[in-house]
Amino acid sequence: MSSVTVLNLVFPSTPSKPIHPPGFGYLVPRPPTGYEDAQDPGILGTVFDSCAILGQDGGDDDNRLTKLTVMIGGPYHHHYDTITPVSTILNHLASQLSHQTANRLPEPLLCRVHRHMDCIPMLGVGHLDRMKELSAALEGEPWVGRLKVIGAGVGGVSVGDCVRAGRDVGKEWV
Repeated sequence: MSSVTVLNLVFPSTPSKPIHPPGFGYLVPRPPTGYEDAQDPGILGTVFDSCAILGQDGGDDDNRLTKLTVMIGGPYHHHYDTITPVSTILNHLASQLSHQTANRLPEPLLCRVHRHMDCIPMLGVGHLDRMKELSAALEGEPWVGRLKVIGAGVGGVSVGDCVRAGRDVGKEWV
């Protein structure tokens, strides 16, 4: 299992210099030196919630808040025991978002940290074959296709994959 810390940030609107470009967000590539650098804050990626979930707050563009979600940890095992200071994350985030003016972002209005221990299963060798065997077994007696197993790790890894699998199963049963 792998653990992830999620940092939700809310910033005041900055119409003259947006905090992030338009888009969904970004993933940080694997470091060339590996995941063991204790100085690396362990940012895996950032979602631009202000764009990804556009219109969630209403209001005009000048008064809208800027919301980000930063994922930290995963293969960076040194983050399991301690939480990286938010100021360190903000400095790295500013650099990643090209805020070169003193490498700073505005002070967040809100900051929430959520640690999700052992939330990502690390699937073993042969997992896909085991899932095919499970599906085949559920097609036979006694279930005869009346029971399906879906979810992350069965036929995908994301919420979208789970929704698709549920929809597909529902279509089969109609």
